[in-house]
Amino acid sequence: MKIKLKKINKSVFRKSDKTELRILNDLDFSFENGLFIIKGDNGAGKTTLLYILSLLDFSFQGTYLIDDLDIKTLQKDEIDEFKSKISLLFSKNNLLNFLTVEQTIKYFLGNHKKVDLNLKLPKKQLVCTLSGGEEILLALEIDLSLNKELFLLDEVTAMLDEEHFEKVMSVLTSISKNSIIILVSHDPRCFKYGKLLELKNGKLEECNWA
Repeated sequence: MKIKLKKINKSVFRKSDKTELRILNDLDFSFENGLFIIKGDNGAGKTTLLYILSLLDFSFQGTYLIDDLDIKTLQKDEIDEFKSKISLLFSKNNLLNFLTVEQTIKYFLGNHKKVDLNLKLPKKQLVCTLSGGEEILLALEIDLSLNKELFLLDEVTAMLDEEHFEKVMSVLTSISKNSIIILVSHDPRCFKYGKLLELKNGKLEECNWA
């Protein structure tokens, strides 16, 4: 999958003063297979950008190309086909609390081969009894097993201890050889991995983590 963003503009309505706030401003960037870390201040538009990339938000100006196809010119079935190749995961995941760990993996993965993050969670333990860090690890393990072409991850590392953080980043680095992985994060531990970008003044720019 190849992604190209051209002159992407996005504004949001602020109820507080009833004005339009431009959060993405003539944003240009291209993504191919690899690991991209996006940092930026709160409110910079990072999550908004993920919604656009995941084909959940079409209320923007500009051109979004996937494999040289303008997504705004596609039919619904073509959009759905691309959506099937994209995964979007937030730190607040969508696991089903009434299932056990084992049932959850089976429910979401079916016959997919599971990526092993070596969680060592009891198979019969209910998801609702997991800690926040354990929940996100389980969600990551499921998400990264789905053989997508574009993985969009929003703040998924902050609650991870060092051991699991390093394991997750190692898996992301490996998967990024055949997929695009875009990780939005305030976690400075991520910044030395992949290509570091900053969303600032509505634009994406490459930057140095050191």
